[in-house]
Amino acid sequence: MKKTILSLVALSVLGMSSTVTAGEYETGQASFQWIGTVPAKTEASTGYQIVQSGSVGFNEGVMTFVNDTSGVKLTNANTIGFKVMDDDTGTNALKYKAELTSIKVGANDFATEQEDDGYFAVLADGEKLEIGAEITKEANANVTMLTIAAKSEDATADLEANESVVVQALLAVTPEA
Repeated sequence: MKKTILSLVALSVLGMSSTVTAGEYETGQASFQWIGTVPAKTEASTGYQIVQSGSVGFNEGVMTFVNDTSGVKLTNANTIGFKVMDDDTGTNALKYKAELTSIKVGANDFATEQEDDGYFAVLADGEKLEIGAEITKEANANVTMLTIAAKSEDATADLEANESVVVQALLAVTPEA
């Protein structure tokens, strides 16, 4: 009987301490996401390949946002690099032109074409690209580094807390002889 009473007292005390400490912290949350894109079909006979340059894969870029009283703003985004190589050996760099053909944005849904006045800009080697803009790379310096930024420093994104955001940049790449 004494053991039963002592056990009940011990359990009651433990219950009270967990109730007291439970009020000290507010509930928080963390977001986890996985995003993937099926690449365009690669034909074996194209004569070239578009390959990753750097540690971030074509579908692995991460964006960081801040959400405060001034609004939602993009604060950082990974840089994704690519280069064009000869398909025969995979080691000979090729000269190429690349044109930004599309910027798609999605929040908790399908990514759709960004409006002309949209928030996001694509940067190639630190320079903003407009749709239809073309860059040229020589074979001896053929790495292009892409990232995402806000179109202007004071802009705020039309996004809400906890939305999962994806930005896709589509470039048409044309190797040159």
